[in-house]
Amino acid sequence: PAYILLSISSKISGIPLEGPFEYIITDVAGKVVLAGNGLNSTLVDLQNIESGIYVVRISQDGKSTDRKLQVK
Repeated sequence: PAYILLSISSKISGIPLEGPFEYIITDVAGKVVLAGNGLNSTLVDLQNIESGIYVVRISQDGKSTDRKLQVK
């Protein structure tokens, strides 16, 4: 099973997963601020994202899960 770990340090977030996946990061208004793909894991650079609350949607094998992300 896939798992999500959001660990922010120096505005870099590590998202480890098993297998291929897609991610979308949206602001609270639903505007997409970042999107991409990964295989097993990926580093998402958050340096150009303003401080605030965001939603990270991870999609894998036809299933999706959302997690809240706070950027400081």
